[in-house]
Amino acid sequence: VDENANGDPTDDSDVTPIPVTLIEQIGAAKYVSGAIVDNDDGTFTAPLTIRVENTGNQILHDIQVVDDLATEFGTLATGAVDAPGEYEIAAAPSISTNAADALTANASYDGDATSSLLAIASGGSLVVNEFIELTFSVRFFPDATSLPITNQATASGDVTDDDDAVLNDGAEDLSDNNAVTVDENANGDPTDDSDVTPIPVTLIEQIGAAKYVSGAVVDNGDGTFTAPLTIRVENTGNQILQDIQVVDDLATEFGTLATGAVDAPGEYEIAAAPSISTNAADALTANASYDGDATSSLLAIASGGSLIVNEFIELTFSVRFFPD
Repeated sequence: VDENANGDPTDDSDVTPIPVTLIEQIGAAKYVSGAIVDNDDGTFTAPLTIRVENTGNQILHDIQVVDDLATEFGTLATGAVDAPGEYEIAAAPSISTNAADALTANASYDGDATSSLLAIASGGSLVVNEFIELTFSVRFFPDATSLPITNQATASGDVTDDDDAVLNDGAEDLSDNNAVTVDENANGDPTDDSDVTPIPVTLIEQIGAAKYVSGAVVDNGDGTFTAPLTIRVENTGNQILQDIQVVDDLATEFGTLATGAVDAPGEYEIAAAPSISTNAADALTANASYDGDATSSLLAIASGGSLIVNEFIELTFSVRFFPD
């Protein structure tokens, strides 16, 4: 009590410091929180969850989470999501686990012009070690040229409670890909865990074709027969298919393309030019010059057209032939 050892403790009166370290720290983790659904129309729906936690030792206010979807998913659709590189919010953000001083999800969130997931003006805070979980779903039409799709969100919070989005005296963190913790390496600092969150999809380019005799084969009474034929072509994958073509070489089986009347064994002609009885929404065009020999393509690719997922066309034509 007599620090200077002069026999008088009353002249030793230093204040006693109480040292504390104040830490403004927030952590974020984002993950795919359920099965990604293939909608069988070229689009997928992914449920996403973001966990935001106060990992410091001060109460944080003005909590915000910003998640820009347009950078990875493409253009926000104004109508149906029906073209590669488009997306929409399939389920608006909701807070599945909230704070005691509750935060409010932003119902107007679209991942583009409105990229903030929380409504700061509605208040709310995170006490030390408290967390929230935000969940929403995205329906998107992947562009094969932009794969793989990855995504991150940024969480922030202030010590000062002023109900605005300006980061004054708080902290922020770029999300990590984790469903359990915001501090994957458990070193007490979530800001050094910032792996992107992958949104895995499998794109399948697949087409199917079936051919059948679509009516009675007529005996013409002169040695020739006429057969009506139909070919069904269907997009059985999960991507839009362009440049649809059907090639049918008749000469290999029916013989020689007749230059006049079909009047000798091993000759044939096209009795009815190909027509499309069931067409696609983005219509294809039959090739009127088809002869099954030098011109064996049944569709005119240059005229455009496509098949969306699960869409099909049916091509019909007739062959008059003199069997050998």
